[in-house]
Amino acid sequence: MVRIDLIKLTDDIASCSYFPENNQEWGDGIVTINRKTGEITIEKKDDCGTGFYIGHVIPYLTEHAKQGDYKKSVILAWY
Repeated sequence: MVRIDLIKLTDDIASCSYFPENNQEWGDGIVTINRKTGEITIEKKDDCGTGFYIGHVIPYLTEHAKQGDYKKSVILAWY
């Protein structure tokens, strides 16, 4: 599971912080998407040392980029 918090939303970008396992002690990561081009920028990687969690954050950002219907906070869970 990963918690995603919206940091900034404009016509051009959406920027989110994410917390692996909703655990702030593990350190957050920050990802930004250019809503017009779809370009992803990893501003900061989480402290888990894997790309596992960011692999769930990026599709979420991409899916919502055009509509801009990001929630202020969301938890993504998978199994």
